[in-house]
Amino acid sequence: MSSRLGTSLSGNWKRLTERAVLCVLTVSWAGCGALAAPSTASANGFKTKNVVIVVADGERYTETWGDPERRNIPRMAALAKEGVVFTCFKNNGRPVTVPGHAAIATGKYEGDELDNAGQALPSQPSFMQVWLHETGNNPSAAWIICSKRKLNVLGDTSQADWKGLCRPSVDCADRNDSETFTTVLQTLKRDHPRMVLINLSAPDKKGHAGKFADYLQAIRDVDGYAADLWKFLQEDPFYADQTAFFLSNDHGRHSGEKFAGHGCDCEGCRHIMLMAMGPDFKKDEIVEAAAEQIDVSVTIAMLMGCSLPSSKGRVLKELFVKPPAEQPPRVPKAPGTPPVPDAVPAPMKKGL
Repeated sequence: MSSRLGTSLSGNWKRLTERAVLCVLTVSWAGCGALAAPSTASANGFKTKNVVIVVADGERYTETWGDPERRNIPRMAALAKEGVVFTCFKNNGRPVTVPGHAAIATGKYEGDELDNAGQALPSQPSFMQVWLHETGNNPSAAWIICSKRKLNVLGDTSQADWKGLCRPSVDCADRNDSETFTTVLQTLKRDHPRMVLINLSAPDKKGHAGKFADYLQAIRDVDGYAADLWKFLQEDPFYADQTAFFLSNDHGRHSGEKFAGHGCDCEGCRHIMLMAMGPDFKKDEIVEAAAEQIDVSVTIAMLMGCSLPSSKGRVLKELFVKPPAEQPPRVPKAPGTPPVPDAVPAPMKKGL
């Protein structure tokens, strides 16, 4: 009797343990955030709960903060007292559209394998993908909204463990910046996303057309959109006093009179702007220390409680009222990696 009972219990225990392991594997593979409740809390004690990044495509520093009179960015210049301006911020990778945006989003400068036509995916997941995975938020919590269709590629990565998983929502189309700005406001009001990356392309398009006056006007238009967006964020209860706002460029333009093109190693192509405002950032601060594009994603990831260990960027500590504490390196578990189950208890001994 004891032997039959022991055998039965042992068999049942084995079946139960196998089912438990299978259940863990199934839930873990089910998709982003399957085990995590959507998170709305800020990380590391920061007041920031949301991040909005505006990338003004193809503006040269000499026409923005490099102009002592700030003639083309009067509204953002007036807002400078609300935040931090970096005067030595650069694209140290390839100063063209797709790689420039990818550096901001992933914290890595890509080689030639990431073309500028939107035919290839970045090799690393963006801070949005990592954040969506680690918090369990659904795709509508993070948006990429652009005036260039080829920037759709920012929504995914070629890395096998991440490809097709934890992707943010994407709305990228070849359209006027006014249409993109309308889409941005509609999305903010409808979905209240916690992360938004925006591309406004008119300065680059007008620059390529070779008409300097039109290029300057496009910079002024983007200045207006950025200021209006900041105003909206401060008036909306969901975003007010808990949103970090970054304004930067993907690349500049050739130095001197040949402003129509870009893509070389000259100062005009590499030197770009970075301005940031938010509840955890200093006010009326000018930072002359060197910084670069890959620092932005690392800073945002830290601010929102996740990590990008594959990036060589640094946290922009100059931004913060209270310098963030050093965090030990932490490698986020890719959503496509099978989990290693906890040790399974040994089967009950026969006869017990």
